[in-house]
Amino acid sequence: MNNKMRVVFGLLGKLVMVFSLGMLAPFLYGICIGEWIWPLLGSALLTVTVGAALDRAGKTSYSISLSQGFVIVSFTWILASLLGALPYYFWGQLPSFVDALFEAVSGFTATGATVMLDVDSVPRALLLYRSMTHWFGGLGIVVLMLAFLRSLGPESMTVFYAEASINGYDRILPRIKSYAIRLWIIYTVFSVVLVGMLWLAGMDLFSAVNYSMSIIATGGFAPTGSGAFAYAENMPVLLVMTLFMIISGGNYGLYYIGWKKGWRAIARDREMQVYLSIMLCGFLALAAILYTNGTEDAPTSILHGLFMMVSIQTGSGFALADYDLWPSVAQFILYIAMFIGGTSGSTTGSVKVIRYIFIFKAVWSYLQQLVHPGMVKVIKYNGKAISNKQVQAALIFFILYILIYFLSAMLAVLTGMSWWEAMTGVAGTLGNVGLAFGELGPTDSFALIHPVAKLVFTADMLLGRLELFTLLVMLHPGFWRSFLRKDRKKDTRDTFL
Repeated sequence: MNNKMRVVFGLLGKLVMVFSLGMLAPFLYGICIGEWIWPLLGSALLTVTVGAALDRAGKTSYSISLSQGFVIVSFTWILASLLGALPYYFWGQLPSFVDALFEAVSGFTATGATVMLDVDSVPRALLLYRSMTHWFGGLGIVVLMLAFLRSLGPESMTVFYAEASINGYDRILPRIKSYAIRLWIIYTVFSVVLVGMLWLAGMDLFSAVNYSMSIIATGGFAPTGSGAFAYAENMPVLLVMTLFMIISGGNYGLYYIGWKKGWRAIARDREMQVYLSIMLCGFLALAAILYTNGTEDAPTSILHGLFMMVSIQTGSGFALADYDLWPSVAQFILYIAMFIGGTSGSTTGSVKVIRYIFIFKAVWSYLQQLVHPGMVKVIKYNGKAISNKQVQAALIFFILYILIYFLSAMLAVLTGMSWWEAMTGVAGTLGNVGLAFGELGPTDSFALIHPVAKLVFTADMLLGRLELFTLLVMLHPGFWRSFLRKDRKKDTRDTFL
């Protein structure tokens, strides 16, 4: 076996064995409350067996090439999704493995779309596992691997770049393991604080833990079928949820900078300013539309407009109102918000604000050069020059995103879905939002759509979570030729691009 693949197997095996603990923990919780959920135990044992087999077939390496980084990240997410579907499948209450896979991928990618028709009948231990998939997938399974697996050397940076989209903070990445640990500390502290605040605001502890894992990951799974509707009359809970959805849509790399250099660095960041400005404008527009159309009174218009704009833009996927009943212009604003997302380095999906900033600056620079052909224009972000490669990457990502969006929508329409539901369904899954419109709206689920459409949406969730390139690069004709060729000395760089 190629040594590169053996290194991949070795890392995958270690991670999968750690991942099995994520199934064992809710099983032990179930025992404590009198629920013996054997599918969790069986899945944990099968998962650790697979991990041990991969680890045995693999080898330890302190040097990881770029192509290995892409393979490790892609295979980690695919394997985690397949193994993560086992508890749902063995549980026996979902119609097929496709449904179980959809629920697992939706959890790990922090999308929050569900195929469960009656969440309230699901055992609490399985609900806890479901929320845990959000929490582990939110910041990134691979970032967790970087933080805790000893076998990763300094070139593990290539793995981090393939998994996380943190722009503009490359100067702090050489000590990647230390950086990953600090990201997880921040992530965990936010989670614990949120649990405490939700509990003090009136939630029971079990609900607070589950909602916290979902909100911090900008997921959308809830331990009850009513979701955020269950707290429609509890203003403190809604305000806490809204605040932490906004925080989770921010850049964890920037939070790290704030930790090291002072919190003013966060306020000065241009992407954060634009992110909050878009959210504020969308909220004010929604509130004004709802009130002037007589849909809701002033306080309710403000509350629903704020909550839904934050939830949709950050991809948190919680609904506080049946927006299918809102005026068309309000629905259109929510639809556009699905394509915005949060900041780079956040737990959100979609295009993300940083790319729109780069694209806008590039377009504006081009228009200026048309007016003044002799002008030499340097594009800057946060006072620093942006390379052409960064602008090119943003443009290519946006073009690919739109192409995949329309291709997926066309495939969904071919399964019998209406064009509107197909387009909003793809927007909600490719953008890792979890909500859509019509039969996929806030009071429904993805349970009754065609199995092929579920597979399309499942692929979209993975593509969106991995920012397209990580999976698509492996379709390049030269990728596997480069990866599977005979090992050579000092073969740490790949030239398949």
